[in-house]
Amino acid sequence: MKLIYAIVERDNAERVTDALNSKGYQATMISSTGGFLKKGNSTLMTCTEDEKLPEVVKIIKAVCGERISVDVDVPYNAMSHGMQPAPVWGGGIRQTIQVGGAVIIAVEACFYEKI
Repeated sequence: MKLIYAIVERDNAERVTDALNSKGYQATMISSTGGFLKKGNSTLMTCTEDEKLPEVVKIIKAVCGERISVDVDVPYNAMSHGMQPAPVWGGGIRQTIQVGGAVIIAVEACFYEKI
């Protein structure tokens, strides 16, 4: 038995849940926030037999689509030495990052009971 965590953009969460439900999978949705961009995500949890894991992954991929690249300015602070305050830079470092898609994690579920 696998416990599957799928971290998706909040905009896709309801569509992923609907797609899973239409195939007979139930999911629990938890609001979460990304650590880098600080944007809203949803973490979906579902349980299934080991052999059905590829089907669940396929459903999530079909809804979330591909990741897209965006350019962002990542602010930075110079490190201070000793007791001197760190200088703060007004600019940032231009970074290209990928957003969208999903992060899927599957772990062994040692117990599962639906009551």
